Amino acid sequence: MIALTDRDVITLVKYAYMDLSSETDYDGYNAQARELCDAKTTIGDTDKYFISQGKTVRRPMGRVRFNFPKVISDIRLNTHINSLRLIAHRNDNVKPGHLDGDGVVMYALLSQGGSDVLFLARGSEGGMFTFADDWAKKIVQGDWTDALRSEDWRDNFAMAFGTSRAFAPASEFAEDVMSRYPGRTYTAYGHSKGGGVAMYLAARYGFGGAGVDGVGLPVETFLESPDRKDRLERSGFVNKSAENDIVSELLIHYERRERLKMNRRFPDENGVMISPFGAAGFANAHYPDAIALNVAGMGEPAPGESAMPKIVSVINKALMLTITYEKMPRENKDEAHAVVDGFVDKTIGVVEKLARV
Repeated sequence: MIALTDRDVITLVKYAYMDLSSETDYDGYNAQARELCDAKTTIGDTDKYFISQGKTVRRPMGRVRFNFPKVISDIRLNTHINSLRLIAHRNDNVKPGHLDGDGVVMYALLSQGGSDVLFLARGSEGGMFTFADDWAKKIVQGDWTDALRSEDWRDNFAMAFGTSRAFAPASEFAEDVMSRYPGRTYTAYGHSKGGGVAMYLAARYGFGGAGVDGVGLPVETFLESPDRKDRLERSGFVNKSAENDIVSELLIHYERRERLKMNRRFPDENGVMISPFGAAGFANAHYPDAIALNVAGMGEPAPGESAMPKIVSVINKALMLTITYEKMPRENKDEAHAVVDGFVDKTIGVVEKLARV
């Protein structure tokens, strides 16, 4: 399996936010993207139809926007990942404002020797946090439904109570690539919701790889197929997150996890430093660049977990337990009742013993 540093992984998940074309026409976009894939273009050269037409930045979330010329420059300076070649893509967010899609954006890359296939899954687009940033202007303009037009965000909220619409098309994409490139080592990577999609592929197919601030998986994932828990644990998939990140506390987690020191003063594309509010564990702690890296390009273990992730974790676990119970078959609910009743009986017994002391 190709060995990647944390810096490599962070660069790749940022790359996943870059479109392959500036075309907003669905057919035109896919034609240019297909040309890049058919040519097995190295990822450092896949800006041919994007940056050359002036579309250089995007806000995946919050205030900071990715500077794609810098992302491409970082890739070109890194021979380790610049040799990766684009072999397939899927983009269902190319049509602005459409509500009939699934929002899945994924790329497949082939290693130089052809032994590895890497899947990259894009995280949520910027609807929700763009709305939060620009709320006053949007209210004046009457454009307060920005987040609701994003399939990403509608699906994000639904994931807590069911499954994700992203999982089926992501699986179809992975299976199509595996059928065309069989017998390889397959890994998956992504940031935020993209990390959740990558984690799902690990749970379903046993892929290795890594998430960056990856959200967990819905209860349905494991109720549908209980063996996914063991497969995910054995896969080697690891979820890396900055110590103050809260998104990586959401939903169900059985993967290996790494809490890493946070780079509390990483700059945005204008060189402006992030606010202390962001460093305290809110939106800006969720950026890939919020993970501090040493000279070897690796993150270092955080000294401890911050208060905000702990609070979110407790609330999330209570919600997941409630949802899990509601979705259990009747016989499993009876078993759960028996466990709770036994725990209550033991607790009462302990209290009674203490009362007699």
